[in-house]
Amino acid sequence: MRSFIHNIEEKTDNSQERLYYLEQFTAGEPKELVRSCLYMNASRGYAEAKHLLKHHFGDEFKLASAYMEKALKWGNIRSDDGKALYSYAVYLRGCCNAAQDLNAASNGGSPNSQIVHKKDDEDDARKANSSRPVTMAVVATEHTGAGSVECKLAIVPVKGVLLQDDGTWLAKACKKRKSLFRLSGLEVSGLDSNYFIELPETFTQSSIPVSQENIPREEDIKKWPYLSDVRLISVAKLDELLKEQYNNDFPEQAYDEKPELSFEDQRFLEIVNNSVVKQDGHYQICLPFRKLDTTLPDNKKIAEQQALSILKRFKKDEAFLSDYRDFIGDILKKGHAEKVPEEELDRNDGRVWYIPHHGVYHKRKKKISVVFDCAASFQGTSLNSELLQGPDLTNTLLGVILRFRQEPIAVMADIEGMFHQVKVPKEFLDFLRFLWWPNGDISQPLEEFRMTVHLFGAVSSPSCANFALRKTADDNEGKVDPEVLSTIRNNFYVDDCLKSVSDEKQAIILVQELIAVCATGGFKLTKWVSNSRNVLASIPEVERSKEVRHLDLRRDELPVDSALGLQWDTESDMFIFKMALKQ
Repeated sequence: MRSFIHNIEEKTDNSQERLYYLEQFTAGEPKELVRSCLYMNASRGYAEAKHLLKHHFGDEFKLASAYMEKALKWGNIRSDDGKALYSYAVYLRGCCNAAQDLNAASNGGSPNSQIVHKKDDEDDARKANSSRPVTMAVVATEHTGAGSVECKLAIVPVKGVLLQDDGTWLAKACKKRKSLFRLSGLEVSGLDSNYFIELPETFTQSSIPVSQENIPREEDIKKWPYLSDVRLISVAKLDELLKEQYNNDFPEQAYDEKPELSFEDQRFLEIVNNSVVKQDGHYQICLPFRKLDTTLPDNKKIAEQQALSILKRFKKDEAFLSDYRDFIGDILKKGHAEKVPEEELDRNDGRVWYIPHHGVYHKRKKKISVVFDCAASFQGTSLNSELLQGPDLTNTLLGVILRFRQEPIAVMADIEGMFHQVKVPKEFLDFLRFLWWPNGDISQPLEEFRMTVHLFGAVSSPSCANFALRKTADDNEGKVDPEVLSTIRNNFYVDDCLKSVSDEKQAIILVQELIAVCATGGFKLTKWVSNSRNVLASIPEVERSKEVRHLDLRRDELPVDSALGLQWDTESDMFIFKMALKQ
C-alpha cells in the first residue's frame, strides 16, 4: 500500500483512477475485495477498498507471521552455495527492516526481534563461502546486541509468550540425523499461569548454537528495563546433575584418607555443635545455612505449578493418588510434618521457602517415595544452594563391607527413616514448607504444610543425620560396652548397620544393646537379618526383615537379602551374583 500511495495516489486526485489502478495492483483475495467496491461512488468506494485491505491484510501480526512462515519454509541451502545463502540473508534483512518498521509504527520504538538461525548443519555453516562474510543471526535487536560480534545477551527471555516452530526444518533434519528424537506429551505454561498448553510432537536437537554462558542471569536481566518483569528459573546440565547425585550417593574414596576440613566444613560443624540439643528423645539441629540472616525469594508459584502437574496425574491414576496420600498421611501422623498455623501463613520476611515434591516408585519393591526437591531453583537460588553440605561423615562402603566379613556371625539392620529422626528448630521450619490437599482430598483447595525434620533431598541432611548418630555414641561414652559404640561409629553406612562377631552369644547381646543405645538418640533399628537362626530367634518377629519374619527358623531355609547392593545368601553366608544370559 505504501508503494501504491507513493506512485499512484499522490499523483492523481481522481478517485475513479485511484480505484482502477488499485485493482491492477492487487491479486487474489485482495483483488476481489477491491472489485466489490467498483460499483460504489468512486470517492466512497476507494476509501472503503483501502479500509477493507487494511482490515483483512494490514494486521501487523499477520504480516510478521507471513514473513516468518516464508523464512521457515525456505529450501535447504548447501554449504557451498554462496549465492543461495546470500539471497536468504538478503530476504532476512528485508524481514528485519519490515519488522522494525511495523514495530516502530505501533510502539514508537525499536523492536525486540526474534533471532532466526536456519542451516543444514552447524559444521557445514562454518565452511560456507569464506570469501563473503555472512552473519547467521541476521535479525538482531538493538537492546541485547544479538547478532553482533560480541553478543550481549544471546538468549532473550520472554514473559507470557510461547514461540513455536512448525517443525518443518527439524523434521527434515530428523531424517538426516539419527541423534534427534521425537517427544510427545509435553506441556508448558507461564510462570504465573495455571493454564497448561499441550505441545505437539516435539523434536530434540543434539546441540544449539549457544553455550551455557549465554543463559541469562539475574544480573543480566537487570540491565534491560523492558525485561524487569521476567523471572528466571534454573537451567542445569543433566550430566552435572547425575554426577552430583552419584557423589551424594557414593561419597567413599579409594583410600581411608583423612583430608583437612575445608572452611565450609568447619563452619558446618560449628553450627551443628552449637545448635544440637536433645528434645523429646530426638536430637534437634538447625538448618546449616551459609549465612545466618539468609533470605529467599517467594517461590510459591513454582510449588503450585508442581502440585497442579501432580493433580493431573492423580485424576488419571487412582492408585498413584492412594499411595501418595498414604505417604503424606504417614509423615503427618508421625509428626514429621505439620500444617502451618493460620497466624503464621502470611509471613513475608524472606524466611519462607516452598519445596516442590513428586512421587517415584522403587523399581523392585514397587513402593512409593515422595521426593522433596530441595534443589529446585527460583530466581537463581535454591534451598540446597543456601545450605552447607557439611563434611563427609559416612564410613566408606568398602570398609563397612570388609568389616562385615571379618567374623562368622553376621547381623544386619536398618535405621527406620533416619533423616526424619533428626528434628529442626521451630524458627527454621518455614524454610521447609510444601503444598498439599487437606486429608489428601484433591477436590479441596491446596493448603500449606511444613516439615519438622531434616528431609531426604536436602544437601545437608546426610551430614546432620550422621552427626546425630555419632552424637548418640558420644553421649553414651562410658555407659555401655565400647564394642557397641565402635559399631555405631564404624559399622554403619548411612542408615544400614552391618556387623560381624565371633559367636552367637556375643551377637545376641550386641543386638539388644545396639537397639537400646540407638533408641536414646531417637533412632529405631529394625529389619534385622542374620546368618544365625539363634540370633534371629532372639529378635521380636516384628523387628525382623519381612523376608525372615514368618519363617520357621527350625526348618525353613534362610533367604537371600540385599547387603549394600550385594546379594547376601544368609543360609550359606556368601555373596552371590545373579546373571541373565542372553540366548
